[in-house]
Amino acid sequence: MNDETLEPNKNDAEARANRVIEELAKLAFANIGDFARIFPNGRVEIFDYEKANEVGAKISVKFLAGGRGKITEISLPDKDTALNLLMQHLGLIPVSRGRKPKLAETIAAKVAA
Repeated sequence: MNDETLEPNKNDAEARANRVIEELAKLAFANIGDFARIFPNGRVEIFDYEKANEVGAKISVKFLAGGRGKITEISLPDKDTALNLLMQHLGLIPVSRGRKPKLAETIAAKVAA
């Protein structure tokens, strides 16, 4: 194997690593205010479903019995975990087990959870 054969694989790996960093950053810095408006009376208006989907938000609407209204629940993925993984990958905080996790391991663990 020569350097020319390895170069495309290295570029692909770097591109995938950058994509993972971008995705972790989206989760870590997600803000409900970027896609939903919450009014003082408790009413919730989703104004950007695409952005909500992009950050992995889960939105559910429950209708109360007897037509007494509805409850809109919004939850975001675990921001603390995403930020922690991002900071570990960037070397800003130490990684447990004494080594830097491989990105594939990190993503596999998050998908399995």
